[in-house]
This record gives sequence, structure tokens and C-alpha cells, in this order.
Amino acid sequence: MTESAMAPPGAPEEHDAGSPVEDEVAAQRTGDDVAEIRARASSLPWWRRPRQLRRQLALTFVATALASVLLAGSLNFFAASDLLADGTEEQLVGVGASRARTIENGVGRLLGQVSALSGDLGVVAALDDFADDFVALDDETLTVEQEAALEAHYQREVVDAVDDLGLEPVTVDDFLPASVAGRYLQYHYTVAPLDEGIEPSTVVDAGDGSAYSETHAIHHRALDVMLTETLGTGDAMLVTVAGDVVYSVDKRIDFGTNLLTGPHSDSSLANALRDQLPRVRAGSAVMADLQLYLPAQGRAAFFVAATVRNETETIGVLAVEIPVDALSAVTTTNQ
Repeated sequence: MTESAMAPPGAPEEHDAGSPVEDEVAAQRTGDDVAEIRARASSLPWWRRPRQLRRQLALTFVATALASVLLAGSLNFFAASDLLADGTEEQLVGVGASRARTIENGVGRLLGQVSALSGDLGVVAALDDFADDFVALDDETLTVEQEAALEAHYQREVVDAVDDLGLEPVTVDDFLPASVAGRYLQYHYTVAPLDEGIEPSTVVDAGDGSAYSETHAIHHRALDVMLTETLGTGDAMLVTVAGDVVYSVDKRIDFGTNLLTGPHSDSSLANALRDQLPRVRAGSAVMADLQLYLPAQGRAAFFVAATVRNETETIGVLAVEIPVDALSAVTTTNQ
């Protein structure tokens, strides 16, 4: 009797392991499981889907290396930035300090030059002579035509210019010199030359036959060279203790006016004469504050001023204009 015949009744029929039937069933179940796993994986977000181990390890290594490079680069960047910032800041501070010292030295040198010039015997003599002759001009008069030409000049060059700026309305009388001497000088040394196309600063003798013009012919060339060409500055003025501008190289609208009581009495130059100079030692120079100065065609300018003494007597002030565009040249070591 065979083994199959000896099996108990009702027992399930057994198949040999590895039979074709079992292999087919197993393959079908495996295929169904793989399909189900793939279907479930495809429904997940991409970052949660399972990856092959080799690919996952490779991506992990690449990500780790990239993160390390980025971290090291960031640390180097910030370290370099700090070094550059510290170096740049120190460099800028150094440049600023050096420039400040250069300007301070240049200004000090300029103050010393103006102070020395205020004691020059030629400057002292010129101020003495001009002061006397200025007083004498109060006896002179202008013709009606000359007065009209002077007022027309102020209307055209000053009043209209101020009105064009949209400032508070002004009149000719707001700027004209109050004294007869001042008006006389402005006509003969400013208006008349300009009407003939002549630069006022080049006029040596106005040809009016006055004692003032004789004095001007003696001193003007030397003063022009000494006070403006040598210093490389703008206008230069001689002012009496009373505030009258009795001489000017450029002959602008402050020439012949009174700085303490006239149309420019609120200027920083007037404040220097009134407030700063009395507080310093005789002969010492002071620098007035930067200000837009109408006689300088409204440009910003500094003034350096020093008292002029005839032996022990203070007879007036030497004032030198320093335009802003000339300040750099004046304050460099080449000057």
C-alpha cells in the first residue's frame, strides 16, 4: 500500500514543496504585494517616498558635503567681512584724521599769514591814507546822471537778482551805501568802469582828480599782489575802526559801505569785527563763520580778519575773503 493510500480520510491533499502550483501562487501573492506597495508609495509626497538605499546614501553624502561647504564658506565670508569692515573703518578714520590735520594746519597757516600782513608797514600806511581821504569825499557830489547810473546798476545787479530768488522784496535803498563818500566811490570805481567794459579790480586811478584816487594809484597794485595774488584768495578789504570799507581790491557792492551799520551789518564778517576781534590779542587773526555773502554774488565764503595797528593805536581791520572753492587749495601743504 502506498503512503497516499494510508492518509487518513478527510485530510487535505498535500503537494510536494516546490511544485509548480505553489510557485505560481507565491509569485502571484508577491506580485500583488509589490504592486500594492508601489501604489501606496506613489500616493505619498515625493519627500516621503521610499528610495533605493544606494541612491539615498549618495544623496545623503552629497547633501552633507554641500552643507559642510556652505557652512565653511559662510563662516569664512563673515570672518572676512568683519576683517574688511574693521580695516575699512580704521582706514577711513585714518584718512579723516589726516585730512582734518591738513585743514587745521592750513587754516592756522592762513591765519598766521593774514596776521602778519596786518602788521605790514605798507598795509598800515595804506589804511591810514585811505581813511583820511574817505572822510574828505563827503564833500564831493555826484551828478544826477551819475546817481541814476548808480541806482540802475543796483536795480539790475542786486535787486532784480534777489527778486528772482523769490526772497522778501527789497529796494535799491536797502543796499546803497548810506554815505556820500561811499556812493561816490562806488560810481567811480565800480559802475563807471563796468559801463565801459573794464573790470573794476584793474582800475588804478579813476581819473576823477580826488585825493582818494591819488592814494589809490599809489597803493592799489602793491595791495592787490600782497593781499590776493600771494595768498591766492578772493577780495581783500581795509576797514576803519568805525566800520567803513575804505578800500577793496575787487570793488564790489560792500565797497564804501559801513559793515557795522550798513546793508551788510548782519554778515558773519560784521560779526567777526564786532564780536570776535575784540576778544583776541591785538594783531591776532580770526575766521568768520561760513556764510552766503551777497557782495560775492551770493556765494558761500569765509573771511579772515585781523586788526591793523599803527604803533600802539588800532586804526582798523584787514579782512580777506576765502571762497569755498579756494579753501582746499589754501589748506593743502602745497600752499
